[in-house]
This record gives sequence, structure tokens and C-alpha cells, in this order.
Amino acid sequence: MPWQGMQNIGLEKLLKAWQIVKQGEPEQALQCVTIAQPEPGAGELSIAVAAAGVGLPDLLMCRGRYEYQPALPFTPGQEVAGRVVAAGAGVKLRPGQRVMGVTCFYNGQGGFAEQCMSTPDMVYGVPDEMPDEQAAGFVIPWHTAWIGLVSRARIRAGERLLVLGAAGGSGGAALSLGKALGAEVIAAVGDEAKQAHCRRLGADHILNYQQQDITAYCNELSGGRGVDVVFDPVGGQLSDEVVGCIASAGRLLLIGFASGQWSRAPSHQLVMRNCSALGVFVGAYSPRQRRRVNTELLRLYRAGRINPGVDRVLEFNQTPVALADLAARRACGKTVIRVSG
Repeated sequence: MPWQGMQNIGLEKLLKAWQIVKQGEPEQALQCVTIAQPEPGAGELSIAVAAAGVGLPDLLMCRGRYEYQPALPFTPGQEVAGRVVAAGAGVKLRPGQRVMGVTCFYNGQGGFAEQCMSTPDMVYGVPDEMPDEQAAGFVIPWHTAWIGLVSRARIRAGERLLVLGAAGGSGGAALSLGKALGAEVIAAVGDEAKQAHCRRLGADHILNYQQQDITAYCNELSGGRGVDVVFDPVGGQLSDEVVGCIASAGRLLLIGFASGQWSRAPSHQLVMRNCSALGVFVGAYSPRQRRRVNTELLRLYRAGRINPGVDRVLEFNQTPVALADLAARRACGKTVIRVSG
């Protein structure tokens, strides 16, 4: 891979990073470069990245289709785990502390690098028993799952939960958290490998929506009543179809658009079925609220009730491969890049 030298910076301050230098598919858009060591300003901290989570937003940033798109060139990577290197004024975290969380990707200082930037309201301490690889993929999918299922849907034990894209990062977290909360979980995926993955996660029922009618399946399973909650990170036509299997007083959680299109859930059907469509956006919650969510999730983690297992760990030089597999829908579960350590 080509490297871009920076002759006016001492070697001790040069760091490796994968940057998006042009828009396109990952293997064309990404380039391994050297960057200056980040220096945190007031209210910021720099993190030595041990591992970085890979997610759909990173792919969308390669394609220039993400809502928070920095100017080229920039370093993507939303999720990391590592140790604090330096902290700016007003930051209580100190060098050496182990943290996990969300990077300043929106400023182009993301986690696909040896060091990245973040802010105190976006990072959390890592339990001693949690490996870096698990921590790197924890905050975004699990916070999303909790806020969707608990804060928005107020799911109850015994309710039926349908998870679309259940073999993905956020879908897998929702499947696992739903089970921990006592729901009966139906996992909807698109191929046999992903069915096997959901079986390992403990799904009660698994269907292949490429081969089965998802609405007919859920209605037959429930004796015509339908499902109580749908967790939807997929969007598009699949999201529109599942309204036909939501129970009265059911909740459709709109999480994302992995299909390439947001849900266009038909309002007429929502009304006639007496159900609701609810947007889920973790960023709408205050740092204090998100910290409470993280505390509850770690309580479940320590009790062994959730397992944020990472399905594949790749090396730093394989970053474009990880995103290319995501683009081709070959990825199953959560992929993490090992950066150092």
C-alpha cells in the first residue's frame, strides 16, 4: 500500500492510519497513510487504539453517502477500544485509562488509526474481564439495542420480538438483548450461514426472508396475532412488508437503512393495525442517560446474561477487506480490526 510521507514531522510523531482519499468502494477509496499524532484540545482526549469496530457507516463514508461526511481525506472508524494517551483541559480521564466508545469520526479523526480522538461524553470505562475486541464493538450496537428495545419499545418478558438483519452487528445485539429480557425472538436473515449464526445466538425461531414470506411466517407462528416489536436496521421493502405482521399496540423500531433505503412504513396499515413506528437515535439521549444505559448493559454482561461476542478479528492491514466483505454482504456478526497489542 502506498504511504504519504510528512517530512516536517519527527518520526516519533508519525502514526499509521487508513484514510478515505476518494469516494468509491472500500478497496479503491481507502489508502494507508502516515498522519501526525493528534493533540487534544480543551474537552478532548486522544486514544491509543487497540481495536476498532467495523460498521455500515464506515462503508457509507467510503461511498460518500453518510450523513456526517468530513472533507477528504479523513480517517473513518466510529468504534474503538484502547487507552487514553493524552487529555485536554477539563477532561478528568488520565493517560493509561482503558476506555471504549465512539470517536470523533465526524471530524475525520476516526478509529482506523493507531491513535484517534474522542470526547469524555462518548467514552466509557472497560471492565477488566472484557477483551479489547469485545469492547471495540460494544457501545454503538448494544446502546442502540437497549434504547430501541427498552427506552422506546418498553419490551416486556413474553412478548414476541422480530429482528430484521439479525446476523448484523446491531441486529445480533438486539437478538441477544431481547433473549436476556425474556422476549421470544424471531430472527430474519438472508442466507443459511446467517441462520446458523442466529442459532448460535439463541434465537427461538429463524427464517430466511429470501425463501419465506416473513409476514405469513410470523402470523402463522403467532396464531394470527402478530409480533409485538420489530427491530429494523434494514429499511426498504422488507421494512414496509413487516407492518402486516405487527400486533395491535405493536411497535416498529426504525433503526437504520442497511438495504440502502429508509423504511416507508405505510401509515394506513399502521393505523388499521393500531401499531406505532418509532425512530431510534442514540444521539438524541444525553450523556447522563447514555451512561445509565451503559451501566445497565455492563450489569448484564458481568452477570453472563449477554455475550457481545466478536465473530471475526482482522489485522490492521486488512481494513479494506473488512469493509469490502460488509459491502458484499459476506460479513456475519461483528467484525473488529486489531490495531495494536
